[in-house]
Amino acid sequence: GESGAYIDMSNHDGTNDDYDARLITTGSGLDIITAGGSAPIQLKTNGTLRMKMEDAVSTFKHSVTIDQSASSGTTGVLAIKGSRTASVEYAKIDFHNKDGDSGNYDYVGGRISVSNSPDGANDGSMAFSVNNNNSLAEAMRIKDDGNVGIGTTSPLSTLHIEKTAYDYDTTVTDGDLHLLVKATENSTAGDAVSIGFAQSSNTDPGAVGAKISHVVSGSFSAGDL
Repeated sequence: GESGAYIDMSNHDGTNDDYDARLITTGSGLDIITAGGSAPIQLKTNGTLRMKMEDAVSTFKHSVTIDQSASSGTTGVLAIKGSRTASVEYAKIDFHNKDGDSGNYDYVGGRISVSNSPDGANDGSMAFSVNNNNSLAEAMRIKDDGNVGIGTTSPLSTLHIEKTAYDYDTTVTDGDLHLLVKATENSTAGDAVSIGFAQSSNTDPGAVGAKISHVVSGSFSAGDL
C-alpha cells in the first residue's frame, strides 16, 4: 500500500521476510516506517543513543527523546534554525492539540517564538503566546535586553505590565488588578504580605531599604497598607 520508491531493512530469520523498517520516498518527502505499533526509530552515534522516536500513544512515553547522557562534559541540545530577518519570527515551537469533540480539529494551543529586533542585529526576543477561545495571542515577551513585558511587546523596564485601567469606584476583583501579590494561606491578624526594595549587596530580608506591606487587621479580608 506504499507509494514511491522504497528500501526495506530486515533481519531475515529464514521463515519471515517481513521488513523491520522501510524508507519511502514520496512526493512530499521521506517517510521512515517501522514494523509493529510500538517499534521505535533510534538515532545513534558511536553506538550511543542520541534520539528516539516512539509511539507515545501506546507506550505512554515521550514521542521524541533527545539523549546526550554522559557522566560529564556534555549538554543536550535541540537547535531550530530559521532565516535572519528583522522583526520576523526566525524560530518557533508550536504546541498543537486535536479537539476530538470537533471532528479532530487541529489547533495551536500555545507558541514559543524568537525574533530579531527591528535593527536586524544578531539578537533574539522571545515571545510566549497562548490560545484563548481559538484566538492565539502573545501573552508575555522577554526582550533581547532582558526586560520582561506582560501585555506589551516593548517592555521599558525589568518587569513591565500593561493592562486597561479599571473604574476605581467599582468593586475590585482579581481580574481588575495589574499585579496581584497573594498569601498562600488565610492570614490572621498581624500577618503581612510585603514587597521589599533593597540594594544587591543587602542579603538580609529583614533589613531592606524600603517595603510596602499589607498588614492584616481583625479579618483576613481587611487590613492596612
